[in-house]
Amino acid sequence: MTFFAHHLIDALVFLVQTIEHIAVTKAPALPLYPPNMELAMRRIAGMLHHISSYMHLHLRDQQDGLYYRNFRLYRTGEEQRKRHEEVFGTSHELDADSEEREEGQDAVQVRRLIKTLLGNAGAARCYLRCAEVEESMKKFEEAMR
Repeated sequence: MTFFAHHLIDALVFLVQTIEHIAVTKAPALPLYPPNMELAMRRIAGMLHHISSYMHLHLRDQQDGLYYRNFRLYRTGEEQRKRHEEVFGTSHELDADSEEREEGQDAVQVRRLIKTLLGNAGAARCYLRCAEVEESMKKFEEAMR
């Protein structure tokens, strides 16, 4: 969910910033210091780019630009469930999340899909943190020259 994913992203960004700090300050290697900092930085940056792309392509409603909150597409709606199968090659039944639907007495699956402030704020936080990596990558690359 976007409001939990940003904690994972925060940790990855913190790791990138720590590696950048070690490179820039020429700090002595720590016991957990990655032996190949450049490879570690590129992999983490790639992972963050992948997460951002996934959010933009699959969590963002193309019609209104707002975000669903659930990274597990099969929990959102039938269209998203089909997309999940295409992306991951797995099969899931629609397991509609009531938090992605209007409130009401009808079965969850038939209620109208909605986007929440929590989902959109989580997406914004994820994008903001991912964008910070670019600046750290520039400083890191300068320090490694």
